[in-house]
Amino acid sequence: MTNQGKEEVLELPPPPPGLAGSSTAGGKNFHADVSNANGYLCHVNVECTWHGVGPEAVFNIFTFPNNAPLFRDIKCVGGRKVKSSAPGSKHIEVEQVGELKILWFTRRYSTWLDVHEDSRDPENLIITFDLIRSDVLGRFSGRWDLTPIRDPGTGEVRGCKGVLQQDVLPKGMPTFLKHVPLLGGALRGVSLRAIQRVIEDCNAAIEKIAAGQRQGKSTRQVLLELCGAPEPEEADGNGPVASFAVDMSDEEEDGDGDGGQEAEDPEPLPQSGPDKLVLTQLDCTPDGGVQLQLLTSS
Repeated sequence: MTNQGKEEVLELPPPPPGLAGSSTAGGKNFHADVSNANGYLCHVNVECTWHGVGPEAVFNIFTFPNNAPLFRDIKCVGGRKVKSSAPGSKHIEVEQVGELKILWFTRRYSTWLDVHEDSRDPENLIITFDLIRSDVLGRFSGRWDLTPIRDPGTGEVRGCKGVLQQDVLPKGMPTFLKHVPLLGGALRGVSLRAIQRVIEDCNAAIEKIAAGQRQGKSTRQVLLELCGAPEPEEADGNGPVASFAVDMSDEEEDGDGDGGQEAEDPEPLPQSGPDKLVLTQLDCTPDGGVQLQLLTSS
């Protein structure tokens, strides 16, 4: 059953006794902890490591304008506006049109985020995001810190460490959920599963980037193959801006005297189910929607 109309959202009921607690999950390269005190607000802490690529590669996966094909919970970006752009930083507003799935019910909703991308310090690349407005979220904010993992002997970058701090709070409860018990453990479990999907999908993208680099390709080339070329972006009063906050010009192969013209984009790589990419994040629907499964039932 799918309802495309606007869903009425009820206020959350008073927090029941025993709501506070914490839940953890881990994988081959990450550990996640989700906790809440006496209310519904969940705090997410994630630490992960990626070997074989530097922080710039991970940064560009998360900030590529049309990265929906990388994350299974992203359908597409409903809207995107660059507020300002400067060397090493960018301020954008982005809309994620998601799907809420509970049992056999499916509802779509819109979430607008205010995002700052900061790559001015190569020792700590930062992505922060804050909720502007949402149909179903009362709070959705956080920060990624991406730092290099260096060889202790040579100082050469061997990988990337990522730390995510995030707060998630439902705005309310859709009417069709008023008889479903959304307790603290269930909310923490939903957050953990969403984080697991994000890391797994990021791992898959990093493996493709590492494989492309071994073939002499840049991060940008691989992302263009996986996601397609993004639409030109224009900042308020600044004219066209680059699609990447990180300057990846040093990764490009030397030209052959064509005056700096970029080579023709390669044919896109074939996509498979697991490689279709939650920012935490979202797979494109025909009508321009984004899927972000923040409430599910197991």
